Amino acid sequence: MTSSTQRISTGQGIAIVINAIAPSALLQLPAHVVSITRQDGWLTILLSLLLGLVYALIIGRICLLSNGKPLLEWLESRFGKAVALLIGVILCGYFFMGATSVIRQFTNFVQEQLLRTTPILAIALVIALVSVYAVWQGIEAIGRIHFIVFAFGLMLMMLNFALLWSHYNWTNFMPFFEISVPKHMSAVLLPAGWLSEISIVLFLLPYFEKPSQAAKSAMWGTVVSGVMILTMVVMIIAVFGVRIVNVLSYPSFAALGMVEVGKFLERIDVFLLTAWIASMFTKVSIYLFCLFQVMDYLFRIRSRSSPLNAFAISAFISASSIYSWSRNSNFIEYIFTSLSAYLLISNYGLFLLIWGGLSLTRRKTDAIEGGGAV
Repeated sequence: MTSSTQRISTGQGIAIVINAIAPSALLQLPAHVVSITRQDGWLTILLSLLLGLVYALIIGRICLLSNGKPLLEWLESRFGKAVALLIGVILCGYFFMGATSVIRQFTNFVQEQLLRTTPILAIALVIALVSVYAVWQGIEAIGRIHFIVFAFGLMLMMLNFALLWSHYNWTNFMPFFEISVPKHMSAVLLPAGWLSEISIVLFLLPYFEKPSQAAKSAMWGTVVSGVMILTMVVMIIAVFGVRIVNVLSYPSFAALGMVEVGKFLERIDVFLLTAWIASMFTKVSIYLFCLFQVMDYLFRIRSRSSPLNAFAISAFISASSIYSWSRNSNFIEYIFTSLSAYLLISNYGLFLLIWGGLSLTRRKTDAIEGGGAV
């Protein structure tokens, strides 16, 4: 089956968008937000969700204007070859940096929590190769995998949230609205940056039956991702309080590790951890899928049809993810500073400019056509 005949549904598109945001966000975002806005961290997430919804409306508008055409080819027809190449270079850097950072984040967690004696490069290479294999299967296989992983993970997350009910201390949220507005504005940047990853839906445009499906995927993907992150922030504050959260490396999984059913079933969090690991593979796969699309356009490198090209790119990305940061502390600092700024610039900045350019050129076209009609 060729790529032009492959299709994904709206539900699969929503799952892909969520899996592009939630897995890494749920791992480190709650602790970062709580460290800044403390017991009002839930309000920070709500503010970032509102900002994300505005961005989702803009992305949805671009989807509707595209008529389902491949993004870069369509931008070339609207703005010219030079502008499309410039946008392609920016997006190539974005997806490359995104893939390397996600693989490093995934690798760090796996080595620290599961495979302490395994070489970190070997873990990264396996992650990249498995993700490339998923890309080889085509967008329909990716869509089905994303939907199954999302549905399984959401079900387990809701179950764990309910089973932790007896551990919640709602006084941990007192006093309400104590944190100043400037602190909320500084804390909102990282979750807003992560929510901006819905822009990957623009690379799925040719695979929807209608462009409106892509717009719906962006909107609902933002809503569900934001609610999932909000739920996790509320959970860790209610369970631990702000003081303990600040000393935990992965407070989300620490909270879930407290779940027990009676005296015969413990560590239910293992099932959710399994779903999370699967979701991280799906996140890497969609980043590589978009990266290969951009490289196809820029360099005519048919990565998905050439095993040698795909393996070479996987090896390069794996090595970059390991050797770009000499220490894990340097990588954590990069996530909360440089990567956050880069997400905001490459998503909000770039696609706001694209949306503005599309609106301007459309007005000019309408004016010329209106003048000709007169």
